[in-house]
Amino acid sequence: HRWTRAEWSELDPDAYRHCELIDGDIIDMAAMAAPHALATDHIHERFTLSLQGVDACCGSQTPIIIDDYSEPEPDVWVARVPRFALRLGKPTPDELSLVVEVADSSLRSDRRLKVPLYARAALPMVWIVDVTDRTIEVLTDPVPSELRYASSVRHTATDAVVAPWGVEFRVDDLLFQRR
Repeated sequence: HRWTRAEWSELDPDAYRHCELIDGDIIDMAAMAAPHALATDHIHERFTLSLQGVDACCGSQTPIIIDDYSEPEPDVWVARVPRFALRLGKPTPDELSLVVEVADSSLRSDRRLKVPLYARAALPMVWIVDVTDRTIEVLTDPVPSELRYASSVRHTATDAVVAPWGVEFRVDDLLFQRR
């Protein structure tokens, strides 16, 4: 059975608390180890602070809407509209400017399941934060018909990564790496 977002919303949320809907399939989310949780929380905090005074909002581990069959929960997302202006209460592809997937054990599944999904939806920018290798890969220029991004740049500890709203973040700062 290919689940729709409407059917998904009718299911018991407690029974599916650690799942997300991707292409009509209910997918178990990987357990989150401490480095993953720490990086996710810190990135969300840094984004929230940097967005003050900007007509935008961010969320962490809450659903975004991709299409009628997909409602993934990225680790962090940023929408280019204020929260009250989200058309459907959850950000949609035309409202999103950045999606961040923090990965350790989930790295392979994020690349296999989520990156193609985000490319198909033409999300303009995706960051893959690899807490094991302590890098951030920035994916831009989606090619929806090929389910991929045309540009991929990997940033290491001392590199700066520029967010869509123009703020620069050092990789080692986002990952709590001592300089």
